[in-house]
Amino acid sequence: MNRVSTGGITGRHNPMVTNCLGTVIRGLKARVTRWSNQNGIPFGWQARFYDRIVRNQTELNNIAEYIENNVVNWQLDEMKT
Repeated sequence: MNRVSTGGITGRHNPMVTNCLGTVIRGLKARVTRWSNQNGIPFGWQARFYDRIVRNQTELNNIAEYIENNVVNWQLDEMKT
């Protein structure tokens, strides 16, 4: 018989002890959203995103460069509101 850890607000449905990544992500997003709401921080998750498996160091470097430059690029964007 498998025993599942209990406790916290999730009880027996603790997302950190399941075998499904989606469940863990959903739990994390719920926790962050709840914390931000409780602390009066306006926050929302991006509705859609493009995910990709990083296959090598070159791809990882390109993604890191994009993340680092994204803030600067956003400031230069003529279409932003």
